[in-house]
Amino acid sequence: MSTTLNGRVLVGGNASGELIIIRKPISFLGMVNPVNGQLKSSVDNQKGISLAGKILWLPYTTGSTVGAYIIYQMSKNNVAPIAILAQTADTTLASGCALSNILLVDLIDLNKIPKDSNFASVNGNNGAVTFKTIASINNP
Repeated sequence: MSTTLNGRVLVGGNASGELIIIRKPISFLGMVNPVNGQLKSSVDNQKGISLAGKILWLPYTTGSTVGAYIIYQMSKNNVAPIAILAQTADTTLASGCALSNILLVDLIDLNKIPKDSNFASVNGNNGAVTFKTIASINNP
């Protein structure tokens, strides 16, 4: 079973992959390691989790505008998420994704994402995001 939500496309593209949900806002500067793509601090009890090649949902970002360059550095190090979904994307997040060509869709409400979802497909042409649960995430 799957659920499709529609959001606003800020940086286009298409992506499908493992979904990582971080329920609290993050600052890419200081909370994410741009060398390995892992969360550095205990954000939402997910310290050490890798964002590399994943689809990331977060409510919004906080902190310095340098966060855009951290996203860019992650991209250059091949450890960036393949897509970012947000409740609300700010200028820093949008700039970082635009610089890095990372698909970005906002206005995606966490409360409407099925709780057991671990996989998402994002259509960066129309903003449709399909969420589903896959028993073995390595074999979608």
